[in-house]
Amino acid sequence: MRRGQSVLASTDVDHSVASSVNSSVNSSVASRVDHRSDDHRVYPAIGWREWVHLEVLGSTLVKAKIDTGAATSCLHAQNLAIENEGGLTVARFEFPSATESRNHGVAIEAKTIVLPVLDFRRVKSSNGVAEVRPLVRSAVAIGPYRFDMDLTLTVREEMGYRMLVGRRAVKNRFVVDVGRSFLTGRPVPTGGMS
Repeated sequence: MRRGQSVLASTDVDHSVASSVNSSVNSSVASRVDHRSDDHRVYPAIGWREWVHLEVLGSTLVKAKIDTGAATSCLHAQNLAIENEGGLTVARFEFPSATESRNHGVAIEAKTIVLPVLDFRRVKSSNGVAEVRPLVRSAVAIGPYRFDMDLTLTVREEMGYRMLVGRRAVKNRFVVDVGRSFLTGRPVPTGGMS
């Protein structure tokens, strides 16, 4: 394997998109660094913010901050309610269909989402306040890279980003170039990610 070549273990890749992303990234300064892990695998670089597609959001893309200081990823959830549907605990919430965090007085249509709750996690936010959040799972795409991601749900309306991608989602998949943004480009929403 050549230095700077991106290989992704245990993740499905749209190879046509991945090769074009890799060729553009390989010519950049970030790709000239050897991103080898302790087990000698080479991981693709992502920026400190990236566009993310969550299957449950349909065609909506989310501008996410890559936050290696957070263990678990987090998604904004308006009107969050925990309900019981046929013996299954689910989280019902709304997510705005616009990609920007603040609507500046413009009405934004929200999509209602219902996901099974896997667990509840106690999370301390950046302001030091701890809360118990529901944990859900969704298929996601960051550029051409597709995988399942666990996310806690909370209100992030006043935050700069509606989604944080935590270190559990990044570990053994990517390296983060903290000096660059949007290295993977916009993911192409697909009907059925696996």
